[in-house]
Amino acid sequence: MRYAVACCVFAASVYCQSFYLSGDTVPRKETVLLTIDPAREAFEGRVSIDVELRASVPIVWLNAKDLTIGSVSIAQGGSVRAAKVVMGSNAHIGIDAGESITGLATLGINFAG
Repeated sequence: MRYAVACCVFAASVYCQSFYLSGDTVPRKETVLLTIDPAREAFEGRVSIDVELRASVPIVWLNAKDLTIGSVSIAQGGSVRAAKVVMGSNAHIGIDAGESITGLATLGINFAG
């Protein structure tokens, strides 16, 4: 049996990926929607992660082991914008907003596994 998502959210620079939860990034809520068909080996889903970014960060890093990432977005202050995926090492990805962000935000990630 596969586990769909085990996300550990944190912020770090692309050059310093320690992958421990940073004190500057606090996850507040995670909602996972899965589409599972017992006749298929693969599954699809979407995760929404509410985070509090206590310091300005350009990239939020996530664990995405054994997942194929589709579209990603960042919602903040009533607006939603597309974000880019930055490939990290050891099954980690970065969500790049294109600029540094701070405060409350919701990360939206479509994935398959």
